[in-house]
Amino acid sequence: LSGSWPAKVRPLLLKVSQGLFLFFALYVTIIVFAVIRVIGAIFLRDTLDAAHNDAEHLVAERLKKKAQDVAKLEQVFRDIDESEDGIITEKVLSGVLSNPKCQAYFQTLDLDVNEGSALFRLLDQGDGEVTLDE
Repeated sequence: LSGSWPAKVRPLLLKVSQGLFLFFALYVTIIVFAVIRVIGAIFLRDTLDAAHNDAEHLVAERLKKKAQDVAKLEQVFRDIDESEDGIITEKVLSGVLSNPKCQAYFQTLDLDVNEGSALFRLLDQGDGEVTLDE
């Protein structure tokens, strides 16, 4: 549209009026500008939608990973609790955490368990035992 307008305006300029030429030039300029703005707005909207969906996807992935980690820790607690009474003492936890395989497993969950007694004191609510709820 904007590339061929001088050829279409020349007869208007020569045969009709110079005032119509100015009107037509202004009209073409405004229309081309408006079309470019609309196209830019569409691209911007699509980009923002994609970014918003990425943020929602990231939050959903983190919540899913957190739920999986909690389920894994609950299973580890049940595996550590040999008496199946739902209680783990500091001695039992320290013994389990001294195992290199157990330490490596906790590191895959991004948990540093090099100090078993510190972990126990962190989880314990003062009764000397850790339950699954704690």
